[in-house]
Amino acid sequence: SAGSYTLTGAGAINASGNVALTTGTFTESTSALTMTGAGTTLRVSAPNTLNSLVINSGGTVSILTDDLTVGGNLNVSAGTFDTNGTSLSVTGTATVGGTLDGSTAPDSITVTGNTTAAGTINLNGGDFATDVLTVSGTLAASGTETITVNGNLDFSSGGNNFTQNNSLVVMQGAATSLWAPEESFYDIDF
Repeated sequence: SAGSYTLTGAGAINASGNVALTTGTFTESTSALTMTGAGTTLRVSAPNTLNSLVINSGGTVSILTDDLTVGGNLNVSAGTFDTNGTSLSVTGTATVGGTLDGSTAPDSITVTGNTTAAGTINLNGGDFATDVLTVSGTLAASGTETITVNGNLDFSSGGNNFTQNNSLVVMQGAATSLWAPEESFYDIDF
């Protein structure tokens, strides 16, 4: 809705329904939005952004219409967070215990910090970039996605944690290492 909303400090917003920040001004400070409802949507129109976002749902939370920027951390602790035909940018870290569903290219998921996935990341055709990537759950490419890792890539948890299809993994950065004892790669570039 219209107006000006300012959170100070580490304010918490808990929502069990849809969230739309489409008009007016939202100043997020160091707040965290926690979405718990199933079958709900999130829409944050520029210039508004979220500081931190937690998805703790028994179902699916979908981004609606606008690309989403999270200025802090993303935590998908339960349920599914569906990018729904949009791009997702996370300035902090991403922790995925539930499911993070990407979208087809040119949409992408970009995490400036580290990504840890004990759950599932489905790329669904869109590219993925992060600093350090640790996967003990599943990272699934469905086609020709480019997965860019600027640091270490760790699949050392037991079992095959990577569905590669025709994807390209790009390892870049001054000091990168790869731990993948049971994974296969379609194409990898150091």
